[in-house]
Amino acid sequence: MNQVAGSRIDASDVLPLFPTLVWKIQLSDGVVDAIESAALPALREMRRKLGPLAPGQGWQSQQTLHELEALQELVTSVETPPVSAAISPDFLRSN
Repeated sequence: MNQVAGSRIDASDVLPLFPTLVWKIQLSDGVVDAIESAALPALREMRRKLGPLAPGQGWQSQQTLHELEALQELVTSVETPPVSAAISPDFLRSN
């Protein structure tokens, strides 16, 4: 995995998984802490309002999570490509 200096991302890599490439990133500890402190309480609150699940039941969140203020740190991290992806000639190379 490539180190990304001066970024919210500590490392970035592209993994060839058929039929597409997967972009793997390791967020810096400070960014992870910020995401956890805002996002986890918001997600817990969503579930709390719905009550406990019965055995065999599941839960799916709403499809607008990316619009929630509490998840904006995560959204920014996903939408912001690492510097290495923009400048690396190997970014789209297939092994």
